Amino acid sequence: MKIQCYDNNTNFGVKLKTVEILEAATSTVIKSENVSGLKNIINTLSEKPLKATGHKGYRFYAMRYAEKICEKYPEIANLAMLVKNLKKANPSMKKEELYSKIEPYIKNLGEEIDIKI
Repeated sequence: MKIQCYDNNTNFGVKLKTVEILEAATSTVIKSENVSGLKNIINTLSEKPLKATGHKGYRFYAMRYAEKICEKYPEIANLAMLVKNLKKANPSMKKEELYSKIEPYIKNLGEEIDIKI
């Protein structure tokens, strides 16, 4: 019997959900509830937790991190532009419909992305 040593949890940075990164990059709620996805990104990437920022503060800080991520990872930037174009073409699109249109791209990138800033 061959023993395989494979560690599923090996990463070199921080694992973040692709949908949450897209939500931060586009300022659009795609799958999560309100700012919960943005909170996760900020709390994971910041050195110390933020206090009492409110929903506008979470959007502001998440956009800062998303800009850094998009500079380093062009695939995510391209997908964020696709989401922005879809929302611009149909502003009244529901989040379930938007997610169904970008789901193949997310599966191509992976549900979680190993980010290093």
